Amino acid sequence: MVAPAVVFDIDGVLRLGERAVEGAPKMIERLRQLEIPHLFLSNTSSSPQKVSDNLKTSLGIDMDRNQFVVSHSPFAELLAPFQGSTDPLLVVGIDKQSAADVRNLYNIPNAIGAGELFEALPSDSVPSLAPKHCQRSGPVAESMASSRFAGIVVMADSDNWTRDIQLVLDALRFGGRCSPAQIKTWLDAGGDDKQQHIPIFFANPDFVYGAAHPSPRLTQGAFRAAVETLFERATGKHLDVTQVGKPSAISYRYAATLLGTQSSVDHDKVYMIGDNPESDIRGANGAGWVSCLVRTGIGARVDVDALPVEDRPRLVFPTVVEAVQHIIDEVSR
Repeated sequence: MVAPAVVFDIDGVLRLGERAVEGAPKMIERLRQLEIPHLFLSNTSSSPQKVSDNLKTSLGIDMDRNQFVVSHSPFAELLAPFQGSTDPLLVVGIDKQSAADVRNLYNIPNAIGAGELFEALPSDSVPSLAPKHCQRSGPVAESMASSRFAGIVVMADSDNWTRDIQLVLDALRFGGRCSPAQIKTWLDAGGDDKQQHIPIFFANPDFVYGAAHPSPRLTQGAFRAAVETLFERATGKHLDVTQVGKPSAISYRYAATLLGTQSSVDHDKVYMIGDNPESDIRGANGAGWVSCLVRTGIGARVDVDALPVEDRPRLVFPTVVEAVQHIIDEVSR
């Protein structure tokens, strides 16, 4: 018999903030006992190991990092062409940490965080931040400032929108350059600043997420919307973006491949349990999975009847506990 499988979103489904949804740990243990393949598919920007450790703390059970797919996991494939590049990647997110994740997780030694870069550039690079800017000096800083970036990777929420939007737009429009001196030289040589010159990758398409706040909070999708709008305003052209994370098909294919290493899985019987119709449910429907919306997190405020067809769940449950119990009952029949 071909086994079904279960894929969980995390925030808003298994936990609310740092608090586990009541009964969720027992249902995970039950799936293990029944040997039902399962994994965790989240749009978080943390590494799989960190997510595993954090969820272990929340749920109180051991978690295997190899069962976690995070928003940027597909970068293992998409960023491979940059592994041998002498030109660095510009990384937006939690400064230094996000750049380190690109270097360590995806074997890209030349990755520079936007904050690091800004410290190496002159203060007029972002005029509104000039009063608080102190330019670093030395060979490393000079090399960093003169970099020509091969691409941009948005790994996590920007910790300084003013700084990061300016640097991203500069790199996109000026052939990967952010240094004022190099931009001037490039423009004087006839460079076209009305074009996109390097690729940009975004890890998380979510516009908002639930967390523990009573109202959804802005996340990476909002930053992408700002960058796209300002790029079009500056150039008159649409920004070409490579997007991973739910609901992108590449993230669901990546998860399906990982499930396939656990057992023989009938992909018509992969159950996706999530709280966000625009990411969890839309992605599951697109993948041909059984989409299950829970009434926790963002799902608590969703009018299912008003959703567009692509975001409409096949099944709706009060919490993850009832969803998993339904799947177990289906398996037992």
